[in-house]
Amino acid sequence: MTDWALLAANVLEKGATLVPDKFPPPSPQAAHAWGEALSQVPVPVEVWPEAVTWWALNRSKWGKVTPQDMKEAALAVLSKWEQDPRKRAELERRRELRRDERDRRIGLIANGERRALE
Repeated sequence: MTDWALLAANVLEKGATLVPDKFPPPSPQAAHAWGEALSQVPVPVEVWPEAVTWWALNRSKWGKVTPQDMKEAALAVLSKWEQDPRKRAELERRRELRRDERDRRIGLIANGERRALE
């Protein structure tokens, strides 16, 4: 199982435990499909368990969960994290690492030094 499929399996398992009638039963096929969808949402993987709880507490009365519902829940949790100084600092650290990695890939950082755009 890929990392995203494993994450999705955990999301589906937790959701099925909290609101069994609203989440699809965990299966390898569901985990793969959900993992593909969740991988498109730009949030740290640590957000997902909290997002499941958030959805169960705030949206579960509206019907069965969809990947879009989990995306909205994850973004709500991320917004909450932005208000917490410790978590916001960690999010900024991760963003900086991603920026540096992107810049390395496109050649803006060479031999550990940032090059100016010409």
